[in-house]
Amino acid sequence: MGNIPYRKFRFENAHKDLEECLGVLNEAGGIKEAEDAANFTEGRYIRKLVELCRDVVDAHGEELNSELNSE
Repeated sequence: MGNIPYRKFRFENAHKDLEECLGVLNEAGGIKEAEDAANFTEGRYIRKLVELCRDVVDAHGEELNSELNSE
């Protein structure tokens, strides 16, 4: 049951983490630059994270666009 608080706020926590990651990418000047500046373990996940974000947009972005257009 120790994961309940995290799971309860999963998207809130992920949002905060993604904002931080975006800031790091912007500060570094891009994906490649962030990878070059990161340690080996962290660097392996930078591109994976960006690809995962693209997958989320590909899978659910149209729904968001539809909602925004109907407002």
